Amino acid sequence: MAQLEGYYFSAALSCTFLVSCLLFSAFSRALREPYMDEIFHLPQAQRYCEGHFSLSQWDPMITTLPGLYLVSVGVVKPAIWIFGWSEEYF
Repeated sequence: MAQLEGYYFSAALSCTFLVSCLLFSAFSRALREPYMDEIFHLPQAQRYCEGHFSLSQWDPMITTLPGLYLVSVGVVKPAIWIFGWSEEYF
C-alpha cells in the first residue's frame, strides 16, 4: 500500500507540472507584451546572468529580493552549459 502512495504522489506531481506548463504556454501566447513589472525584471535578470551583481546595477523599481535572481543564475547558467544553448536566447 505504501508503494501505491508513492505512485499516486508521482502521478499528482506530474499532472500538476503538466497543467502548469499548459497554463504558462497559454498565457505566454496570449500576453505578447510585457505584463505588469516585467519591464523592470527582465533587464535586471539579464544583468545578473551577465555577472553584474553590484548594488549600482540594481533597479530601485524592483521590490523582489535579489536572492531570486541569484538562484535563477544558478539554474540558467548550468542549463546553458549542459544543453549547449546559445546565450542569445536569454
